[in-house]
Amino acid sequence: MPKVIKKTTSTGKKSHQKASTSRSRNRSDSPIVRTAVNVSQISKPKRKKARSGDDEMFKERTVSARTFSHWKPITKSSQALLVQTIDSAIISVLSETSSVAYSDVRDVLNNLKKRILDKSRNLKAPATKRPKFNTLEAACQKLESEVVEALNQEEQLSEMVEQMTRTVQEKEEILEELEKAASKTKKKSQL
Repeated sequence: MPKVIKKTTSTGKKSHQKASTSRSRNRSDSPIVRTAVNVSQISKPKRKKARSGDDEMFKERTVSARTFSHWKPITKSSQALLVQTIDSAIISVLSETSSVAYSDVRDVLNNLKKRILDKSRNLKAPATKRPKFNTLEAACQKLESEVVEALNQEEQLSEMVEQMTRTVQEKEEILEELEKAASKTKKKSQL
């Protein structure tokens, strides 16, 4: 299945030409590779031993039609995260832009954002199991209530400790007074 290339002529009309493939019936003409080339090329990080000054290396891999058929469009929450990330990047870039070029840079970045979001609506990604956020949220709320309860218990215990220290100090003062009184009576009795 040759690739179709659209060319614009000097009159502005588009003409269709078939791209010639230099390879004849070999491995690249298999349905898996052909589908993968037409569908997408996926990059996966390749782990290498750390060398100073080198960026992470990437290895291209092809995705079979069967695997790609299981892919689903990205979720609304992922799209919202993408929008949020792009917005924060735009704000970061605009904060460092001079006032002279600010409006031009803003327009370029907003157009780029629009193009990225248009493409992301149809973007498919590998289907993954979603974590059960409801159970996570319930567990989080339970932990928060336990933390609040523990803090309340800590306050009560600290108040009890303060009361006991006051009581101990009062008892020590009473004991000292009794000892003084006892020593006075002892001295009087010896005289």
